[in-house]
Amino acid sequence: MNRYFASSLLVSFCYCFLGFVLLNVHPEYLLLASAIVVVAGLLPDIDGSENVPARELAGLLAAVSPLMFFELYPGFTGGSVSRIALVVICCYALSRIFLFKLMRSLFSPRGMIHSIPAAIVTGQAVFLIFWDMHLIDRSFVAVGAFVGFFAHLVLEAYSRVDFVASAVGERVDHAEPVLKLYSRSLASTAAVYGAMIFLGAMMLREIFPNFGVSAYLTY
Repeated sequence: MNRYFASSLLVSFCYCFLGFVLLNVHPEYLLLASAIVVVAGLLPDIDGSENVPARELAGLLAAVSPLMFFELYPGFTGGSVSRIALVVICCYALSRIFLFKLMRSLFSPRGMIHSIPAAIVTGQAVFLIFWDMHLIDRSFVAVGAFVGFFAHLVLEAYSRVDFVASAVGERVDHAEPVLKLYSRSLASTAAVYGAMIFLGAMMLREIFPNFGVSAYLTY
């Protein structure tokens, strides 16, 4: 865990430095991208045997989800403290209790979370979350999420003595590879690819709002 956190910090620094030098990204978005890279670099471990990564992710969602809810529904509070408390408590319960238990029961060690499609889904989700940002800054943060996630996979794949076998999964313990496009579970593979296609379609709607299909159907 400490190894991946340290590597995520290093990747975050390098990525934001390049963004500052080459793209002249605003410092606010550089800090945001830095945090996103670090968090994304720890995400693959939510399917591990330890509860810490999944619990910390659930805690982060418990803190952020009320803010996102009030941003989407600004008139919900109506000046009432009880409504604000209700939203915060519900978000906390759903994230720290329900979502945490769901992640621990669904994700198997070295499963589809340790895959390239999962890294793409992470970048897509971050792109859609920060919908109010300029397209260039938004893309910079989203690519940072993918880079942080993918860097974790690369480090885990090539941090053993047998570099080639580690990348393709041919190890003594017969664990699944981490730089993969599919897993042994057909259901988890289909779920990740389904999420990737769905989020990709939503991204197309965001980037090309006038994009449509034939037969007079638009979306």
